[in-house]
Amino acid sequence: MSTADHITAPAKLAQRREAGRESSIRAGTQSGERLDGLTGLRGFAVLVVFLSHSANAGLLPSYFGMGVGQLGVMLFFILSGFLMSMLYLGQAPRPQVVRRYVAARLGRVLPLFYLIVALSLIATAAGLPWPYPMPDVGAVLMHLFLISGTRELWAVPVEIQFYVIFVGIWWLCHRQGGFSHRALWLCLAVLGLLFAAQVLAFHLHKMNFVTVFYYTAFFLTGTLIALYRARIMSLHARLADWAPMVLSLIALAAFVAVNPNFRAGTALGVPIWADPLIWAAMVLVFLSAMTGSGIFRLLGTPLLMFWGEISYGFYLIHPILLHFAEPLAGDLGPQMRVALVAVLCAATSALAWLSLTLFERPALKRAKEWA
Repeated sequence: MSTADHITAPAKLAQRREAGRESSIRAGTQSGERLDGLTGLRGFAVLVVFLSHSANAGLLPSYFGMGVGQLGVMLFFILSGFLMSMLYLGQAPRPQVVRRYVAARLGRVLPLFYLIVALSLIATAAGLPWPYPMPDVGAVLMHLFLISGTRELWAVPVEIQFYVIFVGIWWLCHRQGGFSHRALWLCLAVLGLLFAAQVLAFHLHKMNFVTVFYYTAFFLTGTLIALYRARIMSLHARLADWAPMVLSLIALAAFVAVNPNFRAGTALGVPIWADPLIWAAMVLVFLSAMTGSGIFRLLGTPLLMFWGEISYGFYLIHPILLHFAEPLAGDLGPQMRVALVAVLCAATSALAWLSLTLFERPALKRAKEWA
């Protein structure tokens, strides 16, 4: 064998390994299959948020409130990171692909968000009771430029800001042609450091506001699960028959156990968004939903699937109805308050379905046509 052969053989071996890795990434990230369990998980997450806010309004026991809704938002963020990575990260970020990504993401999120902002501006100017106040030009600009949001609107700018970060990760992972695991892990390391710095700076009172980096742990968790989904599903398929049910019960118990109310009055003092136990519980719930383990098969039922489909509109609309119902809480008995919550849930579902059918889907279709 010549010297040239000695030199090129390892290089060819490395190329074959990298090609194998890239095909694995594509298999894990470009699946077109419908993930009913994750659609149902989105429905479950928005119900958690709704019940938490109903408790905060005095319509349900306080156990369901005081931060529980943030667990639902965590699941939303994991879902976002997962779906973006599964759909796009295995493709090279060519201009046309990036345009489709931008159109799909912004076309799905921004139209209803800006409609709510416009209605909020009108309601505030008219002096009407409204959950999303827009008291001055500064508040309006913060929403229009997606810097921050009031009350439940806060999650939308965070989501959009991560969409921008994702494009950077996407480009770096493909900068040298094929997909680079090394570049991905470098991105994760840098973002992990920024996450830690943001958490420490805010909770040590060095900053009086948080940025998107405060929440990146959950988006990036979704990214990692998407990349290794094929391995996870293969491992799940090899489990003993009884194991998925046991794991699903552990995941459900973990979700209940990390209720932030359990920690109230203790000396732990760990911020909810930086709590490793809460993070682990959300990962268990997500993996159980993705694999359809045990009781998490119920996420594929029609009602939860329906709530999953309308979850975005439900999330933005429900505070409006709750805002008008909250004054009634003190005049109603426990059973009537629960009945009112059921009515509010049904009314919000109807409005969210109308929003999805008549406004959100047509807006998304037009955005995709632009791309």
